[in-house]
Amino acid sequence: MNKQLLNTYLTQQADELKSSNHSENNYTNNENSFNESSLVLYNDPEKMSLNEFKILVKKWLELDIFIKKAKEVIKEKKTAQDKLSPLISKFMCKYELEDINTKDGRIRCKTTKVNAPISQKIIKDKIADYFKGNENQKNDILHKIYDEREKIEKVSLRRLKIT
Repeated sequence: MNKQLLNTYLTQQADELKSSNHSENNYTNNENSFNESSLVLYNDPEKMSLNEFKILVKKWLELDIFIKKAKEVIKEKKTAQDKLSPLISKFMCKYELEDINTKDGRIRCKTTKVNAPISQKIIKDKIADYFKGNENQKNDILHKIYDEREKIEKVSLRRLKIT
């Protein structure tokens, strides 16, 4: 039901944009001016006018700049949190505190054991150990694993620095 409402809403927004002939002046560079209702999805890019395309590109660039700034702030906060985490966890382990309650929620200190990630080197070493006497079989298996993997094509947008 929520998807239907969203699709109906987006269709209405697209119709309003087309019927009211919005100009580029309605879209400012102010990062705070963006809200989800100003986002219009087009199902058929071939029916989009050049002005509509320019507006979408401008909005995409505004969002990209906003996201870049937000990521910088998050990185700073994450760095500060990463400096505090070992101090808190050492204290909690030293005094055998599994949970602490705060007004903002509970913090849990828990030690878990996880398997190391599997790398190409580990796979090659383990297959070489298993097929010590048979180099042909080892090479065939490694070829099958690495060279015959499915290739996936992805399309992405990135903003490049102007040099």
